[in-house]
Amino acid sequence: MTTSPNVQRVLQALGAHRTPGWQFPGHYLGLAFRNLTADRADLLMEVGPHCMDARRAVALSPLCVLADVAMAGTVRQRMAASARLATVSMRLSLARLPAAGLLQATAEFRLQQRATVMPIATTTLTIESNGSLCCTGEASFAVIDSRHAPVPYPLPMRSTLEAAPTLSAEELTLEESLVLARARQADADAGDDLAFIEHFWGAPTRRGDGWAECRLAGGLHVANRVGHIQGGLLLGLAGSTCSAALPQGWRLLDLSAQYVTASPGTGVVMRATTLRVGRRLAAVECKAIDDRGHVTLQTQVSFVKESLEPGCARSGPPIRFGAASSSDRLNR
Repeated sequence: MTTSPNVQRVLQALGAHRTPGWQFPGHYLGLAFRNLTADRADLLMEVGPHCMDARRAVALSPLCVLADVAMAGTVRQRMAASARLATVSMRLSLARLPAAGLLQATAEFRLQQRATVMPIATTTLTIESNGSLCCTGEASFAVIDSRHAPVPYPLPMRSTLEAAPTLSAEELTLEESLVLARARQADADAGDDLAFIEHFWGAPTRRGDGWAECRLAGGLHVANRVGHIQGGLLLGLAGSTCSAALPQGWRLLDLSAQYVTASPGTGVVMRATTLRVGRRLAAVECKAIDDRGHVTLQTQVSFVKESLEPGCARSGPPIRFGAASSSDRLNR
């Protein structure tokens, strides 16, 4: 059987994942730190067919994984070996996403909350592509003391795929075989509507007037190193589900999420509902709900119309961002 490049990459990532301590999504995306200290992290990701959506730009979930891992990196450098990191909140603002090239995420440690029952840290983020800024953000993380945390793994300074063996189907465990089966199905289903990564990390979406819903199946392919659904990937799917609740022609501006509790490896249901749809701006919320009916993630997403419709033309001169003149400042 001929193996496609997408499925081949999944097999490589499964081989790399046999070294414990690093998450499968990080292996698959080829994430690598160029610089990592307690104050700053520079994380790289190459954009290619394996992480592009049907519009031929980097898909939202890979971008959110990149952002989450980068912002957590500086906090991890300050943690004890027995500690575990939990995302508390995250916000990302997006420009148009690139279709090729190297993405560099730069995260900086900003704030540590003291006099609290657990350490809370805040980091900020920028993501650039070919010198152009395409994403900004910030996140807060809680450091949890846990004797059951996996053995720490040195965060990779180069892609783990470079030296990873490409496993054959006969070498796989049952859990790995399920990931391979999903990859093969995603490869077969990929087309003009949804690309490989949108099937592999996504789910069939039901939609109606002002709502959308899908189920994200758990498994190794979406898990972090402790077996929960990876936080950035979950945020990316929340944004995609919110997009599905709107008609075509809306572009995602920003996502703001509160991580209520860990999303279990058994999977969650994503439910998006429109809050407001105006002529130029829209707001949609999405909740991730586990099998016990508990909300694990709550997200609000803002959208802007990609182009003005006839009859919506703005009167007056075009608005440009820049330094205000003294008269402008006085007339505010």
